[in-house]
Amino acid sequence: MASLKDNYKERHLFNFYKSWDLDGDGWLTAEDFMSNAETLAVLQRHGKWEEDVVARWRSYLGGWWDILLAEATPSSPDFSNKGSSDRRSGAVSFEDWARFLKKVSILADSYRELPDFLKAYGNLLFVRMDYNKDGLICVKDYRIYVAKNNMDIMRSNDCYAFMLSSTDLRNDSILSRQRFDELFYEYWTSHHPACRGQYILGPYENMSL
Repeated sequence: MASLKDNYKERHLFNFYKSWDLDGDGWLTAEDFMSNAETLAVLQRHGKWEEDVVARWRSYLGGWWDILLAEATPSSPDFSNKGSSDRRSGAVSFEDWARFLKKVSILADSYRELPDFLKAYGNLLFVRMDYNKDGLICVKDYRIYVAKNNMDIMRSNDCYAFMLSSTDLRNDSILSRQRFDELFYEYWTSHHPACRGQYILGPYENMSL
């Protein structure tokens, strides 16, 4: 597992590169976000392209993109420390992404207070992970999700077990929707080195970016 000191940054670096930086160049662009919006819309509709769903996801991620891009303006704290050749016009770096996450962790005290676009993302993640559609997440659901997303299937059991609270264990090691939301919130906001939610998007350590 990641060192206790570095796991917050490591999990967000992994998510930045694996899920959002589609061309792997270290920068996020509007094109990355719109392409992801289309992918998420099609996933939601089980492979179907539906214009209203695509438009809704473009709106969700467009709002997210506007906020992120604001972090990459010359007023950003680290902007003056980077030469012009180190910045790309209309692009967002991981440092910009991290500033956005810091603001979310300060402003949101619970899942319900997360930005709408993050809650929409969390809702879709739950639906995708709930493989047997019983409204609950079990270790089998999690393993299937990890395998389908080309993550480390050999670590899925351990990562799932890490997320379980004593109450979850008494409930047959099942995650309810409420518990999933708590873990999803922790993933985005918690700096605690033993944050249980750090694996809700899947294993992330020792993965090639």
